[in-house]
Amino acid sequence: MPTLSYHSLELLIIAHQARNRALLDAARRPDALTNDSIVAIVMAAASTEAFINEFAEHISLFRAANMDGLTASMITCSDAIAELEDSKVPVTVKFLVASQILGSPFVRDAAPFQDFATLIHLRNAIMHAKPATHETSHHGTKITDVLAQRGIATKLEPGVRFAWFNRLEVPSVARWACTAARSIIVGVIDLLPSRPAGDPLEWLGKSFRSHGGFEEPTEASAGR
Repeated sequence: MPTLSYHSLELLIIAHQARNRALLDAARRPDALTNDSIVAIVMAAASTEAFINEFAEHISLFRAANMDGLTASMITCSDAIAELEDSKVPVTVKFLVASQILGSPFVRDAAPFQDFATLIHLRNAIMHAKPATHETSHHGTKITDVLAQRGIATKLEPGVRFAWFNRLEVPSVARWACTAARSIIVGVIDLLPSRPAGDPLEWLGKSFRSHGGFEEPTEASAGR
């Protein structure tokens, strides 16, 4: 088999590192905006896009190498994701299709898919940011308002104007972004069918479930 480089786990760890910096900043400077929360959103979303493509590639290469442990549904899933990538469909569609093929479709308006879809929409609003005024309905504002209602983003007090982008700069948003990304990734891994000993993807599940890079800094515990 060829030597391969996979980066979805590394991207997710980078998101968690940004979350940790946001937590530490908030603990040391409670009134400061934690701009690393924006980094966490972008990198967490990127990790999900990398994961689903790498997931398909893992299976494809193991299949080509005639490795034991692959099932028909895993192979079908890999082929479908590759076709969707060629068609340039949104990453949310790839996860939905993967869950359908693996036998337990994600529910659009429930965890873990709902938070994942919100994360992707929020990342898109950040990466394609357009000017927003308080008179204008803005995609980023709408998403931030929903997160604020859940106690994640900063709420607006009556009569106060505060940009949606800056309302995201709190550690609770960074934590939410990391959790949303990791939950949808593990959600796909959990759908993999039971396989005999020697499962070629066993290491993948262990990495995303228990990597030490996901831990929060103890110094920031008082600032949660």
